[in-house]
Formats: sequence, structure tokens, C-alpha cells
Amino acid sequence: MIFHEEFLLNYPVSEAWEFFTDFPGPIQVMPGTTEVRETGPLEYLGAAVVHIGPLQFLFRGEIKIVRIDQASRQVVLRGGASDHHLGGHFKATAYTQTLAVNPNCTRVKLEVHVGLDGLLGKLGMLVLRPKARSIVRHYGIMVGQELGQRRTQRSQALRVDAVSH
Repeated sequence: MIFHEEFLLNYPVSEAWEFFTDFPGPIQVMPGTTEVRETGPLEYLGAAVVHIGPLQFLFRGEIKIVRIDQASRQVVLRGGASDHHLGGHFKATAYTQTLAVNPNCTRVKLEVHVGLDGLLGKLGMLVLRPKARSIVRHYGIMVGQELGQRRTQRSQALRVDAVSH
């Protein structure tokens, strides 16, 4: 299964790109994430809760950042997770690209290749595609909030630095 999604951020591409390459930040704001732990350079173990209809999955798995390409502003991640209670499993490779729309707007394009097993495979595309769109929309909101918090922290640090000099 391949998902193509995108979202806009009302921030310059330089700020968005800085965030998307500052791991584990981009992983920690994924909707439903409850835990992220670094296990090696650009390798993480984590857990996330995902609701699909009346079902609640608790996925535990790993993510490895395979490539960060500064020139094209692309990041490739590979990972997989399982819910041992409901029997859902997936493996995925995600390709992201951060593109300038204008000086204060960035488009983030996602292409995710997913292999599903167990209950997830039985749910199928009709159920999972709308859920993927919902997760990406929510992720875009959370990334925007995180970028806003980072901007506020930088501004406060600059004010404190200016006052102390």
C-alpha cells in the first residue's frame, strides 16, 4: 500500500527543515506517540496508540533514519511496529520532502510505502486511507505548534541575551 499525503506549514522552509532534521523531534510529535527512546545514531524504539474505528492499537516498534539529504531537503525513514494484543503488524518506508511555497510557507510531502499483516491487513485501504489522512493532518498541526514553541523560545533567549549584555 502506498500513501501520498502533504500538509502546509506557515513557516519558512529553513525553520521547517531544521525541525525535520532535528531527531527525535519529528518522531516525538507523531500523533499518538507515547514513548521514544534512542538506541543508536538515528535509530529509535517507541510506542504509539492508534484508534481505528472501535479498535485501539498499541504499537511498539523501531524507526531508523536512513537518509537525510540537505540538497533536496528529503528524509527517508524505515521502520515497523506490532500490536501484540490485537495482532496488527506493519513495516513502512517513509519518504518526506520539505519544499518552499513562498518565504513564509512550506509544503511537506509524504510518500509512505506500507506492508500490513494481521488485523491491519484485514481492515484494508477503505478504512486505512482516511485514517492515514487524519493522522497526517493532525501531524501537520502538531509540527506547526512545535515550530511556534521553538520560535518563542528563540525569541525569549535573544531577549535575555540582549538584556544581559
